[in-house]
Formats: sequence, structure tokens, C-alpha cells
Amino acid sequence: MPPEQGRTPPEYTVGWICALSTELVAAQTCLDEKHEGLSLDHISPNDNNNYTLGGIGGHNVVIAVLPNGEIGLMVGIGGGAPSSKHDIRLDVVVSVGSRAGKGAVFQYDFGKTVQDREFQETGMLNQPPTILRSAVNGLKAQYELEGHQLEETIASFLDKRPKLRRGYKRPDAILQRERTNEEDSLAIHYGMIASANRLMKDAIFRDKLAYEKEVLCFEMEAAGLMNHFPCLVIRGICDCSDTHKNKAWQGYAAMAAAAYAKELLARILPRRVEAEQKIVDIIYGVKKDVDELVDNKRAQELQGILDWLAPIDYASQQSDFIHQRQEGTGQWLLDSPEFKTWLNTSGQTLFCPGIPGAGKTMLTSIVIDHLTSRFANDEDVGIDYVYCDFRRQNEQKPQDLLGNLVKQLSQRKVFSAQAYGCRKKFLAEIAAVQANSGANLIATSRFILEITEIFANGPSIEIRASDLDVRRYIDGHISHLPSFVATNPDLQEDIKNSLVKAVDGMFLLARLHLNSLIGKRSHKAIRIALTKLSSGSGAYDSAYKDAMHRIEGQLSDQEVLAKQALSWIFNAKRLLTTLELQHALVVGIKEQSLDEENLPAVKDVVSFPGAKADITKACICYLSFDSFKSGFSRSDEEYEYRTRAHPLYDYAARH
Repeated sequence: MPPEQGRTPPEYTVGWICALSTELVAAQTCLDEKHEGLSLDHISPNDNNNYTLGGIGGHNVVIAVLPNGEIGLMVGIGGGAPSSKHDIRLDVVVSVGSRAGKGAVFQYDFGKTVQDREFQETGMLNQPPTILRSAVNGLKAQYELEGHQLEETIASFLDKRPKLRRGYKRPDAILQRERTNEEDSLAIHYGMIASANRLMKDAIFRDKLAYEKEVLCFEMEAAGLMNHFPCLVIRGICDCSDTHKNKAWQGYAAMAAAAYAKELLARILPRRVEAEQKIVDIIYGVKKDVDELVDNKRAQELQGILDWLAPIDYASQQSDFIHQRQEGTGQWLLDSPEFKTWLNTSGQTLFCPGIPGAGKTMLTSIVIDHLTSRFANDEDVGIDYVYCDFRRQNEQKPQDLLGNLVKQLSQRKVFSAQAYGCRKKFLAEIAAVQANSGANLIATSRFILEITEIFANGPSIEIRASDLDVRRYIDGHISHLPSFVATNPDLQEDIKNSLVKAVDGMFLLARLHLNSLIGKRSHKAIRIALTKLSSGSGAYDSAYKDAMHRIEGQLSDQEVLAKQALSWIFNAKRLLTTLELQHALVVGIKEQSLDEENLPAVKDVVSFPGAKADITKACICYLSFDSFKSGFSRSDEEYEYRTRAHPLYDYAARH
């Protein structure tokens, strides 16, 4: 049928939104006919959108980011959230709300996720229009009865345009269980889609949100439009919403979503669409939202560059540290003349050395929190920080730390600078930045000659746990002691006085000594323990020995578990996740697979001779499981499947 010409905008009743060129190509392959473009008389001078006009099944369709139709389809790609309940692969996810009438798209704040390690729900977006929901249900029933022909539809698209085959055909087979004859190789899933302003690239948060909100797919565009633009979201799955992104799968995913959208439109009579309220009548202000989508895309690209520049995010550490603060502690530093002078004078450096366990890290987090609150609305103040950790030396070379400072300033965040355990090259670069910019620098460190010499000529203030802070800490944690302590004020005061005297400025020692009293069963037992509290230079050794004695006094299985956990924690080449540690603790040297029923509970898990050798054996055994007999991963998706199914795989393979 030759394309009809001369139509005006009101005649286009279906809007098809695309955010990527890949999605636009897939959408255009679905057109039964292509129409002549709109004349300039019909386009606003401020409208910068690029429209493609055509027909699908009797519907006049405009493919763009801002349609003037009655109903809309937001068709493109997204990341899947596979689980034991939903076997999501290179499939299609359609936004369908719950039977209770809740929305089909869940909106959350990704920024809150990164900093607080939690998801911050910001809204549940509108359900798709009734006409689209009805069509989805009808097509779903048809597929259950007869199966679908989506792969055949995709093949017909590519037969007409053979040049697209390379980028849009189904990827080669990957290492996964093959679907049975009763299952479609391209499955259609119906449910909740989560939308935010940045890509989901964290498997742990993905699984958390998928479990709590029954999310099947993650994407970025729907949250910007759905409350203004009545549409159905259709997403072809191109990855698993984690760090392993593969553009080779995006073409097929876009094509699969487009093929589903084409079949969906075939079930809707054009005259029914014409009866719907026009989008142009309800979409006032949506142009701003579209601009925000474009900005989000650009922000996503920038974030990818920044993540490459500095993959470590210190915000989560800052959040963890400040949440452990006992209210009121550290105020002595904020009130000190040295800190006030540093804060109010440009180009100043304040050096804060302290003995091990004095509380340098906690006080730094308090300073960061204070500066964040004070300069929250001051765009002229940029504040950076880094937390150096001896367990992350491979990730914290001078160029890594400097890259992270650049990343933080680029994001216009408000932070403070802190470094300990770093060396001359990094500090020399920081000094150069300070000299050129007039920035203020605050640094903490142990009393290491190489570092103290660098700051010898500037102001300094020693970090020590004040008696008042120690008392506040004990007040906040004394409820952890046996119940009889709470009813005896005199005993509480004796505990405070004894601990303050013993710790002598070492905050960590206060925590260790207080924990040593938890198992005491009488007033007398506590008073005897108070007379034996270690102090001075050998206090930590004594406290750790006492802790080991308590571990060795547990039941045999608990003692073994505690020592194995400590071995892994102290000797691992990098920080381990909780799930990685759980898997590490149950690897059997002679086993061919992991028995998940043997995983210890997280609450039960707390340098021993031979620990490194035992860890090496466990890693080798893990890599020898039958699951890995096929050899190395031949694709990113296969690698992602392995790391998801075998949490210790990444660590064992690398270290």
C-alpha cells in the first residue's frame, strides 16, 4: 500500500517514544508504511524533536520523544532483575500494575541508594491507559493459548533490511539452562518496572529492590514522563542491571520490544484510540520532562566516565561511620581554636595525628558531617575526602586517590578531605593543588615520622579520646551489659571511671573493654574484671588476647566458625561482601559443588597460622566445582550468571 501523505498532527493517535538510536531503528522497522514528514507550519519554532511518521495496523503513529497522540508506547531497552521466581533473560518486560490498583512503574532515588545503602522510594507512577491494559491482557491470553511469533516477526524485519542483521539479530547461545518446548525462548514478563535517573549497576541493590517491590526491570526514562504522558512501558532486556553491560545485546532487545509493541497495536481498533483523551490536551509541561530525560542521559554518560576515573565511592563509608557516632562526641574538636582558625582562614592546613584507636576516623567523619551541614547551600564551597585503608592498597594508589578527588568535585558534592596511611607522592600533589587554589586541608594520621615531618611547620592538634566522649560512649552502650548493671548506678559509675582511666585516650580500647564485660554474670565478676583492665602500650594486645579467650570458650563449632571468619577477614586481598564470606566459610576441599544448606547465618559469623594457605586451598577448591568445568566465561552475560550464582567466584578467580 503506498504511503498516504498530507496528514496533520491531530490525525496521529499513537505516540511511540524512543530514547536511543538503537530503539529508534527497531521502531522504524515495525512500520507498515512510512508517511511524509510534517510541514514546518505544523511544528513549533521551539520544537527540536525529530519525528518519524508512519502506520501500523491502521494506526497513524509518530515515533519521537514528544508525540501528539491519544495513547503512548514507551518502547526500548532495560536491565532485567532475574530471580528464582522470574527467569528473566533476553526477554521482554511489560509494565503492568498490581491487582490492588497500584502503579506499574516504581520510582526511586538512586542518589539515596548510593549514600545510605538503602532505596528511597519517591513515588508510584500512573497505571497505563485502560485501552492499553485491556490490549495487554488480550495479547497475554492469546500467547498462552497459541504462543507468540515475535522471533519470526523480528526475522521478517531483518529479512527486509539485511544490513541490520549484524547488530540486531539474537546473540549467540550463552551458558544457561535451555528452555523447554513448553516455554518460549523469548519470554514475556508482566509486572513492575523500576525507574530512576541513573543506571542500576549494583547486583545487591537490584536483588533487594526486586525482592521488596517485585521489580522485574530497571530503566531510566519512564519516571520522567508517565505522570504526564499516559503510556505503556515495554522493555527488551539487554543486561542484568549490574556492572556487566553489553551493547551487543541492545539491538536484539530493542527489536524484541518493538515486535511486541507492533503485535499489541494490532489488537486495538483505531476508532477506539480516537475516542481517548488527546495527549496534547494533557501533556502541558512535558517538554521540560523530556529535557530532563536528555539531561539524565548525559548525566549517565558523565557518570560512566567518573566511575572509570574512580570506581571507589567513599560516601557509603562516611555514612557508616557517622551513623555509629554517639551523640555529642567529637564536639571538642569542632570547638577547638585550631579548628575554628582553620575553618575561617583560606589556604590553611590542620594536621591531626593520633595513636592507633584514638578515634581519628570517627572524628574525621564528624568534621565531614559538620562541613556538609554548614556549606550545604554554598555553591562556592567544594569539599572532598578520601578514607585510606591498608586492606585496599591496590585500589588506593596516588593516582586513584587524586582521581577520586577530581570525581567528587566534578559531581559538585560537598565533602571534606581526610587521609591517613598515604605517602609522599599523594601528599605532594595535594600540596600543589592547595598552593594553586587556596584550598583548606585537614589530614589525620598515626605518628609516622615520614608524615609528621611533612606537616611539622603547620598547626596541629592531637586526636585523643576525651574523657567526656568516653563517658558518652559508655552511656550509649551500657544497655548491652547484663541487666543487673542497669539497676545499679554505683556499679555504672565504677565502670565509667575504670574504663576512662584504662583507655587513656584510646577510643577503640573503650569499646574492647566494654565488650569484655558483656558475659559477666554478677556484680563481683564485673568488679574483678575492672581491676584487671589492661592499659598502656600493651593494652591492645591484652584486649585482643582476651577476645580470643572468649572465642575459644565458645562451643566447638562456634569457635571454629569464628576463627575461620577472622582468617578470611584478616588475610583477604580485598574487602569481602557478607555473601562472599558466607560462601568462603563452607567450601569443602573434597566437594564438587557448594551445599547452600550449609551456609552460616550472618549473625553467627564474627592471623592464624596457616590461614593464607587455607584460603588459597578454599579458592582453588571453589574454582574446581563442576559448575566451572566448561572453562572460562565466553560472554559478559555468562560471566554475570556465574558471579550471581556463585558469589565467591570473582574473588577466587582474581586472588
